[in-house]
Amino acid sequence: MRPSPPAVRHREASSTTAPSTSSPRRRWHGCARPTPRADFDPRRFRPNLVIDTPGEPGFIEAAWIGTHLRIGEALLRPLVPTPRCVVPTLGHGDLPPDPQIMRTVANQHRIPVLDLGRLSCVGVYLDVVEPGTVRVGDAVTRVDGL
Repeated sequence: MRPSPPAVRHREASSTTAPSTSSPRRRWHGCARPTPRADFDPRRFRPNLVIDTPGEPGFIEAAWIGTHLRIGEALLRPLVPTPRCVVPTLGHGDLPPDPQIMRTVANQHRIPVLDLGRLSCVGVYLDVVEPGTVRVGDAVTRVDGL
């Protein structure tokens, strides 16, 4: 018999997460089963960064894995898509609870994550390769081959 594991509080797999602005827009364009009532305010996903990606397809973040991103002075390495739990559906500050959020993500973006199977994901976990200052409005440059 083993002792029960200690209680585990919510913990992210990486210290830095970033969704793109095209992921929320994806629900309006070409979705098999959109839920237009879902409120994709980025605050629901507790990001460190929100990367503006005008004109890019939804969930572009998955294409960043295997590359690096230069943002301001920092160099970041996208590691893995960010699986989402029930937390985005909860109320956040002045945002009311919204159970449609994860239904929408589950309908649109269930992708393989490591050996965990197909999970509902928004954003990517990022590793900080070179620390540096990042400011609102800094350009994001994809760096391949590092």
